[in-house]
Amino acid sequence: EVRGSLRATPAALDTVDFLLNRIELPWHQRPVYAIAARAAVDLLPVWARDLLGLQPRGLRGQISAAAGRPLAWGFTTALRQALGPPEIAIAARARALG
Repeated sequence: EVRGSLRATPAALDTVDFLLNRIELPWHQRPVYAIAARAAVDLLPVWARDLLGLQPRGLRGQISAAAGRPLAWGFTTALRQALGPPEIAIAARARALG
């Protein structure tokens, strides 16, 4: 219902630019951040990516977008494995099993 009123304001575009291009991180954190940022962009609907100018451009952009999905999946899977199940899921399972 609100989609027609959404705009890519200068503030929104500046925020996107900062988060995707200008954020300063230590070198060892950059690959993980890049994967997470690509995954966040991929979660947006196509119309929102178009509005913000986030569609992959050129061959390099298409390769990056194609590689980002499986890398993000692997990253989030590894993170879930490292953290283990959330406490709420453990409690719910215990209640269900009696």
